[in-house]
Amino acid sequence: MALISSSIVLFGGPRQLGNTIRRSGALDSRTDCSGNTLLEKVESPRLGSSIAVAALATVVIYLVALAVAHSIALRQAQTVGADLASWNNEQVVKVAAMPTVANPTEWICAMETNRASYRFSVSLLQAAAASSVQRLTL
Repeated sequence: MALISSSIVLFGGPRQLGNTIRRSGALDSRTDCSGNTLLEKVESPRLGSSIAVAALATVVIYLVALAVAHSIALRQAQTVGADLASWNNEQVVKVAAMPTVANPTEWICAMETNRASYRFSVSLLQAAAASSVQRLTL
């Protein structure tokens, strides 16, 4: 869906949309002046391409930042998980880290060992330390 809307902007969609609106008379005389001004600004092929490129660049930057944050959180989760497992003489099987809603610095982690499952939180702003550790035996 994003690819389709970006291609429309990149390959002249707003120009065609503006001509259709003008031909159909969808803009009345009161809004015609402001509507035409807005459409003329959007019709510029250079501006349309810039908007699409900026939107795609923003998405790429966001995904790269999320991947970096995930790798840091996963590394912290593995460190904390190894400590928790060693305290209980267990072997770590799997570790996962998931971001919390609306706070990219707090991550919920799940860990599976040979004898139990753990759920705990780590923060990217603090050293590798777990908070609210829950242990579920298998």
